[in-house]
Amino acid sequence: MYKNCYLSFMLILLTMSLLAQNKVVPVDYSTITGIRLPEDSKQDKRGLSVAAARILLNDESKKNKSEIGETEVFILPSEKASGYSSGNIIKALEDKGWEVLPLAHDNKYGWLKKGNEFAMIYFSTEANVTNVYIGKIKSQPVFDSAVTAVTNNPTTKPDTISIKQEPTVAPVPPPTSSGTFTFDRTNWDDGWISTIQNNKVVVTKGPVKVYIYFPIQHDDETRRQGRDYFWDNYIAKEFRIQTKQYQDKGEVIGSLKPPYIEGQAVDPATGKNCFLGFYVTSGSGIMYPTLVVAPDANTLWANFPNANDNYNSEIAAMRGYNKFAIAESDLTGTWKGGDFGAMNYYNAYTGRYQGMSAVASSDEFTFNADGTYSSKHSGASGMVGNMRTYSQNYKGKATVSNWEIILPGRYEGKTSTYYAYFEIVNGGRVLHLQDKQYKGMTYALVRKQ
Repeated sequence: MYKNCYLSFMLILLTMSLLAQNKVVPVDYSTITGIRLPEDSKQDKRGLSVAAARILLNDESKKNKSEIGETEVFILPSEKASGYSSGNIIKALEDKGWEVLPLAHDNKYGWLKKGNEFAMIYFSTEANVTNVYIGKIKSQPVFDSAVTAVTNNPTTKPDTISIKQEPTVAPVPPPTSSGTFTFDRTNWDDGWISTIQNNKVVVTKGPVKVYIYFPIQHDDETRRQGRDYFWDNYIAKEFRIQTKQYQDKGEVIGSLKPPYIEGQAVDPATGKNCFLGFYVTSGSGIMYPTLVVAPDANTLWANFPNANDNYNSEIAAMRGYNKFAIAESDLTGTWKGGDFGAMNYYNAYTGRYQGMSAVASSDEFTFNADGTYSSKHSGASGMVGNMRTYSQNYKGKATVSNWEIILPGRYEGKTSTYYAYFEIVNGGRVLHLQDKQYKGMTYALVRKQ
Protein backbone atom coordinates (compact mmCIF):
# COMPACT_ATOMS: atom_id res chain seq x y z
CA MET A 1 0.00 0.00 0.00
CA TYR A 2 2.90 2.34 0.88
CA LYS A 3 4.39 1.78 -2.57
CA ASN A 4 1.10 2.58 -4.34
CA CYS A 5 0.56 5.74 -2.27
CA TYR A 6 4.11 6.89 -2.95
CA LEU A 7 3.76 6.25 -6.68
CA SER A 8 0.43 8.08 -6.79
CA PHE A 9 2.00 11.05 -4.99
CA MET A 10 4.89 11.15 -7.44
CA LEU A 11 2.54 10.97 -10.42
CA ILE A 12 0.48 13.87 -9.09
CA LEU A 13 3.64 15.95 -8.95
CA LEU A 14 4.65 14.86 -12.43
CA THR A 15 1.35 15.84 -14.04
CA MET A 16 1.51 19.42 -12.78
CA SER A 17 2.51 21.41 -15.84
CA LEU A 18 4.47 24.27 -14.29
CA LEU A 19 5.89 25.41 -17.60
CA ALA A 20 7.12 28.72 -16.23
CA GLN A 21 10.02 27.04 -14.49
CA ASN A 22 13.42 27.28 -16.17
CA LYS A 23 13.91 23.51 -16.43
CA VAL A 24 10.87 23.05 -18.68
CA VAL A 25 12.33 23.94 -22.08
CA PRO A 26 11.32 23.78 -25.74
CA VAL A 27 12.44 20.59 -27.51
CA ASP A 28 12.47 19.30 -31.09
CA TYR A 29 13.34 15.64 -30.72
CA SER A 30 13.94 12.75 -28.31
CA THR A 31 17.62 12.03 -27.68
CA ILE A 32 16.94 8.42 -26.67
CA THR A 33 14.83 7.45 -29.69
CA GLY A 34 15.81 10.07 -32.29
CA ILE A 35 12.19 10.85 -33.22
CA ARG A 36 11.11 14.39 -33.98
CA LEU A 37 8.38 15.87 -31.81
CA PRO A 38 5.55 18.20 -32.85
CA GLU A 39 5.92 21.95 -32.70
CA ASP A 40 5.54 23.56 -29.23
CA SER A 41 6.72 20.42 -27.42
CA LYS A 42 8.46 20.88 -24.06
CA GLN A 43 10.94 18.74 -22.13
CA ASP A 44 10.62 18.68 -18.35
CA LYS A 45 14.13 18.35 -16.94
CA ARG A 46 13.23 18.96 -13.30
CA GLY A 47 14.75 16.29 -11.09
CA LEU A 48 11.49 15.43 -9.35
CA SER A 49 9.61 14.99 -12.62
CA VAL A 50 12.32 12.83 -14.16
CA ALA A 51 12.59 10.71 -11.00
CA ALA A 52 8.83 10.15 -10.90
CA ALA A 53 8.76 9.12 -14.56
CA ARG A 54 11.66 6.71 -13.96
CA ILE A 55 9.74 5.14 -11.04
CA LEU A 56 6.66 4.76 -13.21
CA LEU A 57 8.59 3.05 -16.03
CA ASN A 58 10.67 0.94 -13.64
CA ASP A 59 7.52 -0.49 -12.10
CA GLU A 60 6.86 -2.19 -15.46
CA SER A 61 10.41 -2.84 -16.70
CA LYS A 62 11.41 -4.76 -13.55
CA LYS A 63 8.86 -7.43 -14.47
CA ASN A 64 11.29 -8.34 -17.25
CA LYS A 65 14.33 -8.08 -14.96
CA SER A 66 15.51 -4.77 -16.38
CA GLU A 67 16.10 -1.29 -14.99
CA ILE A 68 15.42 2.14 -16.42
CA GLY A 69 18.40 4.48 -16.78
CA GLU A 70 18.32 7.76 -18.68
CA THR A 71 14.74 9.10 -18.75
CA GLU A 72 13.07 11.81 -20.82
CA VAL A 73 9.83 13.59 -19.86
CA PHE A 74 8.01 15.37 -22.68
CA ILE A 75 4.94 17.59 -22.60
CA LEU A 76 3.42 17.71 -26.07
CA PRO A 77 0.56 19.92 -27.26
CA SER A 78 -2.83 18.25 -27.04
CA GLU A 79 -4.05 16.05 -29.87
CA LYS A 80 -6.85 18.54 -30.48
CA ALA A 81 -4.38 21.40 -30.89
CA SER A 82 -1.68 19.61 -32.86
CA GLY A 83 -3.32 16.53 -34.39
CA TYR A 84 -0.44 14.51 -32.93
CA SER A 85 -1.73 11.22 -31.48
CA SER A 86 -0.38 7.87 -30.26
CA GLY A 87 -0.56 6.66 -33.86
CA ASN A 88 1.81 9.44 -34.93
CA ILE A 89 4.37 8.62 -32.25
CA ILE A 90 4.26 4.89 -33.09
CA LYS A 91 4.79 5.67 -36.78
CA ALA A 92 7.67 8.01 -35.95
CA LEU A 93 9.32 5.30 -33.85
CA GLU A 94 8.89 2.66 -36.56
CA ASP A 95 10.26 5.06 -39.18
CA LYS A 96 13.39 5.31 -37.01
CA GLY A 97 13.71 1.53 -36.95
CA TRP A 98 12.17 0.85 -33.53
CA GLU A 99 9.90 -2.14 -32.97
CA VAL A 100 6.98 -1.16 -30.75
CA LEU A 101 5.36 -3.75 -28.48
CA PRO A 102 2.55 -2.44 -26.25
CA LEU A 103 2.10 -4.23 -22.94
CA ALA A 104 -0.84 -6.61 -23.03
CA HIS A 105 -2.36 -5.39 -19.75
CA ASP A 106 -1.94 -1.65 -20.42
CA ASN A 107 -1.21 -0.37 -23.91
CA LYS A 108 -0.21 3.06 -22.59
CA TYR A 109 3.15 1.35 -22.02
CA GLY A 110 5.31 -0.17 -24.72
CA TRP A 111 8.67 -1.86 -25.14
CA LEU A 112 10.92 -0.37 -27.83
CA LYS A 113 13.60 -2.45 -29.54
CA LYS A 114 16.15 -1.59 -32.23
CA GLY A 115 18.87 -4.19 -32.69
CA ASN A 116 20.27 -4.81 -29.22
CA GLU A 117 18.99 -1.48 -27.91
CA PHE A 118 15.90 -1.35 -25.67
CA ALA A 119 13.74 1.40 -24.21
CA MET A 120 10.31 1.75 -22.63
CA ILE A 121 7.67 4.38 -23.39
CA TYR A 122 4.56 5.66 -21.62
CA PHE A 123 2.00 7.76 -23.47
CA SER A 124 -0.89 9.59 -21.77
CA THR A 125 -3.35 11.96 -23.44
CA GLU A 126 -4.95 14.62 -21.23
CA ALA A 127 -7.33 17.48 -22.03
CA ASN A 128 -4.72 20.15 -22.75
CA VAL A 129 -1.43 18.25 -23.11
CA THR A 130 -0.01 14.86 -24.02
CA ASN A 131 2.58 13.39 -21.65
CA VAL A 132 5.27 11.08 -23.01
CA TYR A 133 7.90 9.37 -20.85
CA ILE A 134 10.79 7.48 -22.47
CA GLY A 135 13.31 5.47 -20.47
CA LYS A 136 16.48 3.82 -21.73
CA ILE A 137 17.04 0.26 -20.51
CA LYS A 138 20.38 -0.34 -18.73
CA SER A 139 20.61 -4.04 -19.66
CA GLN A 140 18.75 -6.33 -22.05
CA PRO A 141 15.39 -7.34 -20.55
CA VAL A 142 14.36 -10.98 -20.19
CA PHE A 143 11.44 -11.90 -22.42
CA ASP A 144 11.39 -15.66 -21.83
CA SER A 145 7.90 -15.37 -20.43
CA ALA A 146 6.46 -13.46 -23.38
CA VAL A 147 4.32 -15.05 -26.06
CA THR A 148 4.62 -13.94 -29.63
CA ALA A 149 1.85 -12.35 -31.59
CA VAL A 150 0.37 -14.92 -33.95
CA THR A 151 0.60 -14.63 -37.72
CA ASN A 152 -0.63 -16.64 -40.65
CA ASN A 153 2.81 -17.92 -41.66
CA PRO A 154 4.40 -20.40 -39.23
CA THR A 155 7.73 -20.32 -41.09
CA THR A 156 8.42 -16.62 -40.60
CA LYS A 157 10.13 -15.19 -37.56
CA PRO A 158 7.98 -13.57 -34.87
CA ASP A 159 7.03 -9.96 -35.47
CA THR A 160 7.64 -9.01 -31.83
CA ILE A 161 10.57 -9.06 -29.44
CA SER A 162 9.35 -12.30 -27.87
CA ILE A 163 11.38 -15.46 -28.37
CA LYS A 164 8.60 -18.03 -28.64
CA GLN A 165 7.60 -19.44 -32.01
CA GLU A 166 4.30 -18.99 -33.79
CA PRO A 167 1.45 -21.47 -33.99
CA THR A 168 0.28 -23.55 -36.89
CA VAL A 169 -3.30 -24.60 -37.38
CA ALA A 170 -4.40 -28.17 -36.86
CA PRO A 171 -6.75 -29.84 -39.35
CA VAL A 172 -10.37 -28.93 -38.76
CA PRO A 173 -11.63 -31.33 -36.05
CA PRO A 174 -15.13 -32.76 -35.69
CA PRO A 175 -17.64 -30.49 -33.95
CA THR A 176 -17.09 -30.28 -30.17
CA SER A 177 -18.95 -28.95 -27.17
CA SER A 178 -17.27 -25.59 -27.63
CA GLY A 179 -19.83 -24.57 -30.26
CA THR A 180 -19.88 -24.04 -34.02
CA PHE A 181 -16.47 -22.43 -34.36
CA THR A 182 -14.08 -23.97 -36.86
CA PHE A 183 -10.90 -24.41 -34.81
CA ASP A 184 -10.69 -26.01 -31.38
CA ARG A 185 -7.00 -26.87 -31.44
CA THR A 186 -3.73 -25.02 -32.02
CA ASN A 187 -0.40 -26.76 -32.70
CA TRP A 188 2.47 -24.53 -31.59
CA ASP A 189 5.88 -24.78 -33.23
CA ASP A 190 7.57 -25.24 -29.84
CA GLY A 191 5.68 -28.50 -29.28
CA TRP A 192 2.77 -27.34 -27.13
CA ILE A 193 -0.78 -28.21 -28.24
CA SER A 194 -3.79 -26.15 -27.06
CA THR A 195 -7.25 -27.72 -26.80
CA ILE A 196 -10.54 -26.63 -25.22
CA GLN A 197 -12.36 -28.19 -22.28
CA ASN A 198 -15.51 -27.10 -20.47
CA ASN A 199 -13.96 -24.74 -17.91
CA LYS A 200 -10.43 -24.28 -19.21
CA VAL A 201 -7.94 -24.51 -22.05
CA VAL A 202 -5.51 -27.43 -21.71
CA VAL A 203 -2.01 -27.09 -23.18
CA THR A 204 0.05 -30.29 -23.42
CA LYS A 205 3.59 -31.28 -24.38
CA GLY A 206 4.84 -34.78 -23.65
CA PRO A 207 3.86 -35.76 -20.09
CA VAL A 208 3.18 -32.17 -18.97
CA LYS A 209 -0.26 -30.54 -18.99
CA VAL A 210 -1.09 -26.91 -18.26
CA TYR A 211 -4.63 -25.95 -17.25
CA ILE A 212 -5.47 -22.36 -18.21
CA TYR A 213 -8.59 -21.82 -16.12
CA PHE A 214 -11.04 -19.15 -17.17
CA PRO A 215 -10.72 -15.86 -15.25
CA ILE A 216 -12.94 -15.27 -12.24
CA GLN A 217 -13.92 -11.99 -10.63
CA HIS A 218 -12.27 -10.98 -7.38
CA ASP A 219 -14.39 -10.33 -4.30
CA ASP A 220 -13.52 -9.65 -0.67
CA GLU A 221 -12.98 -13.35 0.04
CA THR A 222 -10.72 -14.04 -2.94
CA ARG A 223 -8.61 -10.99 -2.12
CA ARG A 224 -8.29 -12.03 1.53
CA GLN A 225 -7.24 -15.60 0.74
CA GLY A 226 -5.13 -14.72 -2.32
CA ARG A 227 -3.32 -17.69 -3.88
CA ASP A 228 -4.94 -20.16 -1.45
CA TYR A 229 -8.49 -19.42 -2.58
CA PHE A 230 -8.43 -21.17 -5.94
CA TRP A 231 -6.22 -24.03 -4.68
CA ASP A 232 -8.47 -24.80 -1.70
CA ASN A 233 -11.82 -24.30 -3.44
CA TYR A 234 -11.16 -25.66 -6.93
CA ILE A 235 -7.92 -27.60 -7.36
CA ALA A 236 -8.40 -29.50 -4.09
CA LYS A 237 -11.75 -30.71 -5.44
CA GLU A 238 -10.34 -31.69 -8.84
CA PHE A 239 -7.30 -33.60 -7.49
CA ARG A 240 -6.65 -35.72 -4.41
CA ILE A 241 -4.11 -33.44 -2.73
CA GLN A 242 -1.41 -35.15 -0.67
CA THR A 243 0.87 -32.20 0.15
CA LYS A 244 0.68 -28.44 -0.11
CA GLN A 245 3.73 -26.20 0.14
CA TYR A 246 5.01 -22.77 -0.83
CA GLN A 247 8.21 -21.54 -2.46
CA ASP A 248 8.42 -18.04 -0.99
CA LYS A 249 12.22 -17.70 -1.11
CA GLY A 250 12.31 -16.54 2.50
CA GLU A 251 9.91 -13.62 1.94
CA VAL A 252 7.81 -12.85 5.03
CA ILE A 253 5.77 -9.88 3.78
CA GLY A 254 2.52 -11.29 2.44
CA SER A 255 2.11 -8.85 -0.44
CA LEU A 256 5.60 -9.70 -1.73
CA LYS A 257 5.24 -13.47 -1.62
CA PRO A 258 4.97 -15.09 -5.07
CA PRO A 259 1.42 -16.21 -5.91
CA TYR A 260 2.62 -19.82 -6.24
CA ILE A 261 1.66 -23.13 -4.54
CA GLU A 262 2.86 -26.66 -5.30
CA GLY A 263 2.29 -30.17 -4.03
CA GLN A 264 1.95 -33.89 -4.58
CA ALA A 265 -1.44 -35.18 -5.73
CA VAL A 266 -3.32 -38.01 -7.40
CA ASP A 267 -5.12 -37.27 -10.65
CA PRO A 268 -8.54 -39.01 -10.39
CA ALA A 269 -8.83 -39.00 -14.18
CA THR A 270 -5.84 -41.36 -14.50
CA GLY A 271 -5.39 -42.71 -10.98
CA LYS A 272 -1.68 -41.77 -11.19
CA ASN A 273 0.50 -39.70 -8.90
CA CYS A 274 1.38 -36.22 -10.17
CA PHE A 275 3.02 -33.00 -9.05
CA LEU A 276 1.10 -29.71 -9.24
CA GLY A 277 2.46 -26.20 -9.65
CA PHE A 278 -0.15 -23.45 -9.34
CA TYR A 279 0.26 -19.75 -10.17
CA VAL A 280 -2.42 -17.06 -10.01
CA THR A 281 -2.11 -13.51 -11.32
CA SER A 282 -4.56 -10.66 -10.75
CA GLY A 283 -5.44 -7.44 -12.50
CA SER A 284 -8.38 -5.04 -12.82
CA GLY A 285 -10.41 -7.00 -10.28
CA ILE A 286 -9.92 -10.34 -12.06
CA MET A 287 -8.10 -13.52 -10.96
CA TYR A 288 -6.22 -15.55 -13.61
CA PRO A 289 -5.43 -19.09 -12.32
CA THR A 290 -3.01 -21.44 -14.13
CA LEU A 291 -2.02 -24.97 -13.08
CA VAL A 292 0.81 -27.25 -14.26
CA VAL A 293 0.28 -31.01 -13.92
CA ALA A 294 3.60 -32.88 -14.21
CA PRO A 295 4.67 -36.48 -13.41
CA ASP A 296 7.02 -35.24 -10.66
CA ALA A 297 8.67 -32.14 -9.20
CA ASN A 298 11.85 -32.49 -11.27
CA THR A 299 9.85 -32.48 -14.52
CA LEU A 300 7.89 -29.39 -13.46
CA TRP A 301 10.97 -27.38 -12.49
CA ALA A 302 12.88 -28.51 -15.58
CA ASN A 303 10.12 -27.06 -17.77
CA PHE A 304 9.37 -24.01 -15.58
CA PRO A 305 12.63 -22.99 -13.82
CA ASN A 306 11.14 -19.63 -12.78
CA ALA A 307 7.81 -21.11 -11.69
CA ASN A 308 7.68 -19.10 -8.46
CA ASP A 309 9.09 -15.83 -9.79
CA ASN A 310 6.98 -12.76 -8.99
CA TYR A 311 7.48 -11.15 -12.40
CA ASN A 312 8.84 -13.75 -14.80
CA SER A 313 7.05 -17.03 -14.11
CA GLU A 314 6.78 -19.28 -17.16
CA ILE A 315 3.57 -20.69 -15.69
CA ALA A 316 1.88 -17.28 -15.81
CA ALA A 317 3.14 -16.83 -19.38
CA MET A 318 1.38 -20.04 -20.45
CA ARG A 319 -1.87 -18.09 -20.53
CA GLY A 320 -0.61 -16.77 -23.87
CA TYR A 321 -1.35 -20.20 -25.35
CA ASN A 322 -5.08 -19.52 -25.11
CA LYS A 323 -5.19 -18.57 -28.79
CA PHE A 324 -7.19 -20.21 -31.59
CA ALA A 325 -7.42 -19.49 -35.30
CA ILE A 326 -10.40 -17.89 -37.00
CA ALA A 327 -12.37 -18.70 -40.12
CA GLU A 328 -14.55 -16.31 -42.10
CA SER A 329 -17.71 -18.20 -41.14
CA ASP A 330 -16.84 -17.74 -37.43
CA LEU A 331 -17.12 -13.97 -37.68
CA THR A 332 -20.62 -13.55 -39.14
CA GLY A 333 -22.52 -11.21 -36.83
CA THR A 334 -21.74 -8.15 -34.74
CA TRP A 335 -18.84 -7.93 -32.30
CA LYS A 336 -18.61 -5.20 -29.66
CA GLY A 337 -15.93 -3.86 -27.34
CA GLY A 338 -14.93 -0.75 -25.47
CA ASP A 339 -12.99 0.68 -22.57
CA PHE A 340 -13.27 3.23 -19.79
CA GLY A 341 -10.79 4.77 -17.39
CA ALA A 342 -10.69 7.75 -15.06
CA MET A 343 -8.24 9.54 -12.76
CA ASN A 344 -8.84 12.18 -10.11
CA TYR A 345 -6.31 15.02 -9.82
CA TYR A 346 -5.35 16.86 -6.64
CA ASN A 347 -2.87 19.68 -6.09
CA ALA A 348 0.14 18.12 -4.37
CA TYR A 349 0.74 21.26 -2.28
CA THR A 350 -2.76 22.39 -1.31
CA GLY A 351 -4.67 19.10 -1.54
CA ARG A 352 -7.37 20.88 -3.53
CA TYR A 353 -9.34 18.72 -5.97
CA GLN A 354 -8.58 19.72 -9.59
CA GLY A 355 -11.00 17.55 -11.50
CA MET A 356 -11.28 14.16 -13.16
CA SER A 357 -9.71 13.04 -16.41
CA ALA A 358 -11.57 10.24 -18.18
CA VAL A 359 -11.46 8.28 -21.41
CA ALA A 360 -14.23 6.11 -22.85
CA SER A 361 -14.49 4.27 -26.15
CA SER A 362 -16.94 2.00 -27.95
CA ASP A 363 -16.11 -0.21 -30.94
CA GLU A 364 -18.51 -2.31 -33.01
CA PHE A 365 -17.63 -4.54 -35.98
CA THR A 366 -20.24 -6.26 -38.16
CA PHE A 367 -19.11 -9.07 -40.47
CA ASN A 368 -21.62 -10.19 -43.09
CA ALA A 369 -22.00 -13.60 -44.72
CA ASP A 370 -21.02 -12.15 -48.13
CA GLY A 371 -17.60 -11.10 -46.79
CA THR A 372 -18.35 -7.40 -46.36
CA TYR A 373 -17.86 -5.60 -43.06
CA SER A 374 -18.70 -2.32 -41.36
CA SER A 375 -17.44 -0.80 -38.11
CA LYS A 376 -18.41 2.06 -35.82
CA HIS A 377 -16.05 3.73 -33.35
CA SER A 378 -16.95 6.49 -30.89
CA GLY A 379 -15.62 7.87 -27.65
CA ALA A 380 -14.61 10.79 -25.51
CA SER A 381 -11.51 11.83 -23.55
CA GLY A 382 -10.22 14.69 -21.47
CA MET A 383 -11.19 16.51 -18.29
CA VAL A 384 -14.80 15.90 -17.30
CA GLY A 385 -16.82 18.94 -18.37
CA ASN A 386 -14.48 19.65 -21.26
CA MET A 387 -14.22 16.30 -23.03
CA ARG A 388 -13.26 15.81 -26.67
CA THR A 389 -15.47 13.39 -28.61
CA TYR A 390 -15.07 11.45 -31.85
CA SER A 391 -17.16 9.23 -34.13
CA GLN A 392 -15.91 7.17 -37.09
CA ASN A 393 -17.53 4.72 -39.51
CA TYR A 394 -15.81 2.36 -41.96
CA LYS A 395 -16.85 -0.37 -44.38
CA GLY A 396 -15.49 -2.59 -47.13
CA LYS A 397 -14.75 -6.18 -48.16
CA ALA A 398 -12.91 -8.18 -45.48
CA THR A 399 -10.25 -10.79 -46.28
CA VAL A 400 -9.99 -13.44 -43.55
CA SER A 401 -7.35 -16.13 -43.05
CA ASN A 402 -6.42 -18.24 -40.03
CA TRP A 403 -4.56 -15.58 -38.04
CA GLU A 404 -5.19 -12.42 -40.04
CA ILE A 405 -7.97 -10.06 -41.11
CA ILE A 406 -7.43 -7.43 -43.82
CA LEU A 407 -9.91 -4.54 -43.72
CA PRO A 408 -9.96 -1.89 -46.49
CA GLY A 409 -11.63 1.50 -46.21
CA ARG A 410 -10.19 2.38 -42.79
CA TYR A 411 -8.93 5.81 -41.69
CA GLU A 412 -8.35 8.09 -44.71
CA GLY A 413 -9.39 5.19 -46.96
CA LYS A 414 -6.35 3.08 -46.05
CA THR A 415 -6.24 -0.70 -45.70
CA SER A 416 -5.37 -2.13 -42.27
CA THR A 417 -4.06 -5.62 -41.63
CA TYR A 418 -4.68 -7.14 -38.20
CA TYR A 419 -3.34 -10.08 -36.26
CA ALA A 420 -6.50 -11.94 -35.29
CA TYR A 421 -7.28 -14.80 -32.93
CA PHE A 422 -9.88 -16.11 -30.51
CA GLU A 423 -9.36 -16.30 -26.76
CA ILE A 424 -11.59 -18.80 -24.96
CA VAL A 425 -13.47 -17.45 -21.94
CA ASN A 426 -16.35 -18.64 -19.81
CA GLY A 427 -19.40 -18.78 -22.07
CA GLY A 428 -17.78 -17.94 -25.39
CA ARG A 429 -14.86 -16.43 -27.27
CA VAL A 430 -13.19 -13.03 -27.39
CA LEU A 431 -12.04 -11.84 -30.81
CA HIS A 432 -8.67 -10.04 -30.54
CA LEU A 433 -7.43 -7.72 -33.29
CA GLN A 434 -4.06 -5.95 -33.35
CA ASP A 435 -3.07 -3.60 -36.15
CA LYS A 436 0.16 -4.89 -37.71
CA GLN A 437 1.45 -1.42 -38.56
CA TYR A 438 0.27 0.48 -35.48
CA LYS A 439 0.60 -2.18 -32.81
CA GLY A 440 -0.89 0.04 -30.12
CA MET A 441 -4.23 -0.16 -31.95
CA THR A 442 -5.96 -3.21 -30.45
CA TYR A 443 -9.53 -4.42 -30.02
CA ALA A 444 -11.02 -7.05 -27.71
CA LEU A 445 -14.51 -7.88 -28.98
CA VAL A 446 -17.35 -10.20 -27.94
CA ARG A 447 -20.23 -11.33 -30.11
CA LYS A 448 -23.36 -9.24 -29.65
CA GLN A 449 -26.31 -11.36 -28.53
